[in-house]
Amino acid sequence: MALTRISRALLLSFFMVLAACASRPPEISIPVEPGAFYYDISGNSVQELRASLASERSKSVPGGRFDGYTRWRLRWRYRFDQSEEHCSLSEFSTELIVQLFLPRWSMPLEPDPDLVEKWGQYLIALTGHEGGHVEIAQEAEVAIQSAVWRTPSARSCSELREGIEITIREVIEAYNILSRAYDEASNHGAAQRAQFP
Repeated sequence: MALTRISRALLLSFFMVLAACASRPPEISIPVEPGAFYYDISGNSVQELRASLASERSKSVPGGRFDGYTRWRLRWRYRFDQSEEHCSLSEFSTELIVQLFLPRWSMPLEPDPDLVEKWGQYLIALTGHEGGHVEIAQEAEVAIQSAVWRTPSARSCSELREGIEITIREVIEAYNILSRAYDEASNHGAAQRAQFP
């Protein structure tokens, strides 16, 4: 899909902060309930945990390539006011649905303290990296709200509806590109220490 001027502007503004986001986990509060899905792993050594991560993520994480994953989608509703001359937007609301996929270590009774520390540091970094994707999703919702409310009135409600749907698709596509760029800039979290071991 070709990007419009609105989408290109969104990309430019976010690329300016990608470098900072890629170098450290963003400090945001991540909504983990009810949108978090945990897959259990086991082991009592770095090698065992790494093998368990690789095995279990292939069955539990979409795509199966990475230890963590964030999936988001938006729902939206709108209403119009129709007059003899034009149709205008009267109501518009959105709902952001976020799903996080994260590993959960089923620790042995007497785990190695060094391993516990390594795992804790890794999980904080991984959760922080996925939090960056959550932040992008939240920004996408705000951008859609702003762009849709700026949509001018149209001669008919069908014309206005078409314009709104095109705008929403373009903004979502722009932020999907941002999400992929965030992964590339951070090497899928490795630059944020979201890599085990």
